[in-house]
Amino acid sequence: MVSLLKSPRFALPLTVLVVPRVPLSLFSPRLVLPLAVVIGLYVRLLPNLLHPGLPAVSDAAYHVRLVRETVTAGRLPAFDLLSEAPAGRRTARELPVGLYAIGTIWHRALAALGSRDLAWNLALLIALAGGLIAVPVWLGTRAAFGNASAAAVAALAVVLIPAHLQRTYGFWLRYDALGTLFAASHVALALATLATPEPRRRRALAMASAVMLVAAVWVWRVSLIVLGFELAFAVVWFAARGAEPALRDLWVAIAAIGSAGFAAIEYLRARGFILSPPWLFAIGLAIALCLPPLRAGRRRAPRFSAIAACAALALVAGWSHVPAGYAGLGTLLPARLGLSRGHGPLAVLMTEVQELAGISLWTFASGSQELFVLGAWLLASPLLFWWLAGRPRLAIWRLDPAAALLALVTAGLAACTLLFERASVLLAPFAAMTLGGLGTRLGAAPAPAQPRRRDQRRAARVRISLAVALAASAIATAAAGILQARTSGSMIQPEQEPAITFLRNHTPRATVILAFWDAGYDIQARAARATVMDGLLESDENRRRIFAFDRALMAPAPDSLAALCDRYRARWFLVPPLPYLYTAAAVAGDPIAARIARGEELRVGVDTEKVLYHLMEADAAVPGFRPAFEAGGYRVYEFIPPR
Repeated sequence: MVSLLKSPRFALPLTVLVVPRVPLSLFSPRLVLPLAVVIGLYVRLLPNLLHPGLPAVSDAAYHVRLVRETVTAGRLPAFDLLSEAPAGRRTARELPVGLYAIGTIWHRALAALGSRDLAWNLALLIALAGGLIAVPVWLGTRAAFGNASAAAVAALAVVLIPAHLQRTYGFWLRYDALGTLFAASHVALALATLATPEPRRRRALAMASAVMLVAAVWVWRVSLIVLGFELAFAVVWFAARGAEPALRDLWVAIAAIGSAGFAAIEYLRARGFILSPPWLFAIGLAIALCLPPLRAGRRRAPRFSAIAACAALALVAGWSHVPAGYAGLGTLLPARLGLSRGHGPLAVLMTEVQELAGISLWTFASGSQELFVLGAWLLASPLLFWWLAGRPRLAIWRLDPAAALLALVTAGLAACTLLFERASVLLAPFAAMTLGGLGTRLGAAPAPAQPRRRDQRRAARVRISLAVALAASAIATAAAGILQARTSGSMIQPEQEPAITFLRNHTPRATVILAFWDAGYDIQARAARATVMDGLLESDENRRRIFAFDRALMAPAPDSLAALCDRYRARWFLVPPLPYLYTAAAVAGDPIAARIARGEELRVGVDTEKVLYHLMEADAAVPGFRPAFEAGGYRVYEFIPPR
């Protein structure tokens, strides 16, 4: 079966499968969920089927390398000797390692069945995780809206939304597919917990939700964003309605199982997450929910006092474990909002990462890289739900807890997506849940209109028109996803590849390579050489090296660069083409960055008196660095320490 899936003959039937020519009988609640999973699996494998042998590049190359090392050694090596040379990096202290453990188990299972191609097995794993997103979306929609049709529509839609699809292709081994699957499963089970009246079933769902939260954080640290929104929901709901049984069961399970699970995850343990103020506050809130005097009732003052006391005690007890901004986001966010002053090298570095760029409301509403035209419907959904509810006054409007949690998580992730485009992959399943519920409510048959009530008949026509427009938008978004899948793929930079090939064939195995951070993963994977820096910007040590490196490159003399080569035992230096000059200048805070950004020509003898410029253009000899190779604008220099 595994080898059969690899056949390119399955690429063409996929297009026929997702075109809406299937019989309507297939869309029964029993069949739509497996159909959605199958569609999701094949669409994500489509690039691999159309272009067999797609290479793993950048982040994917790094992850494939670590999975391969885990398979070979039987466990993830304690030190990754190809990263942050010469000492190496303790991967588990910097990164979630769940992807490598799951990838290893999956590969060994398929190898026992006869499929020994690691690249294909990992592609199948990621594509399957992407397709399985339909399951938590179905469960979450059913819990929030109590409608099987809404759940079926949402499950079928989510597997083709471009925001999720573009980061869960089989060739793109990243945290996103498994992380989003576990995070969405956690929230879906939480929604089911809040919607279930039977105590035993509710507690079982709550424990399952907490386990999925631990799994999500073990695979992808971005999942902690969802936990933050859930904590905000628990505080607001507790303050407004007291310790309702469903909320209490859910949050106690999260606090108990989360504490045990997070303590076993090394990158969280290394940063003292369990003793940090946010998690101590979460534990304190769980205790408050269990106190009989603070349960449901009209008096809110005791609950407000309990919340304030939990926050104060958590801050005092966890003051020494205040978490640093994740990978510099704590610095980037104020800079993007215009709240920071002066040059911040960390913020500048983070802006070089395309996925951390913000997007406009127009792009969110219509851009094919996010929700395509469904984005506009998501932005308008609060108003539409309010209208469908009969335009109630907010003072008397009461949501069900499951619907309220879904609304908060969706709105929070939408705001995160506007600031950081990468959050769209996590937003997609919750957007599908919300819009699935909206679509079925728009399409529901209204109450019979009374005679001479033209406004009721007009409202019914508006609802039907909106339902048709939403369905058309969903079809257009699905078509955009299919088109994206047919045109997607990965490729090695043709200009960079000869230089990496030279490093692989003409340097000793134990060589340490100095290169810009964005080339680190590819050098490690394809040249099998250690690098001083790479793309793991979450690492404090890696960022310190990048800052020192860029400052040395902007110096007029090579002394600082030579000192870095000596410190990290680097003997070869890969220099990229001239456009990279702006990147180094911007991070280092050099004035020529502003001139380059304005499109002005560099002043010869003034702006060009930089070590990096001379190495890029080879217009002047740089002492200690001997030219060894040049192709496509990339140059390789051998560092020869002075005697």
